[in-house]
Amino acid sequence: MTPIAPARALEALELANEIRYRRAEMKRNMRHLGAHLAAFAAVHIVASPPRWAETMKLRNLLVALPGIGDARADRVLVQLQVSPRKTLAGLSPRQRGAAAQWLSDRARS
Repeated sequence: MTPIAPARALEALELANEIRYRRAEMKRNMRHLGAHLAAFAAVHIVASPPRWAETMKLRNLLVALPGIGDARADRVLVQLQVSPRKTLAGLSPRQRGAAAQWLSDRARS
């Protein structure tokens, strides 16, 4: 295995820190938005994940929503036929559409 150049390692570390910061910021914002607006924001993240959200698991996004805990997130994933380990970038068009539809329905109810 070849060692990573210090400059590349620093770039990777900075990118990882930026991703962690953006995800934490998104989760804080979701808590303060309320259930309907948070679900609406999540629809946009699922439909077209920004770079910082591409490797985020759909389950983690669901759990970040107000009123969605571990058990409900797991039930939703079963209903949507999505693996709990599936990332937002790895969703198939069917899965992406089903997740966006579920979130949209939640935002309207």
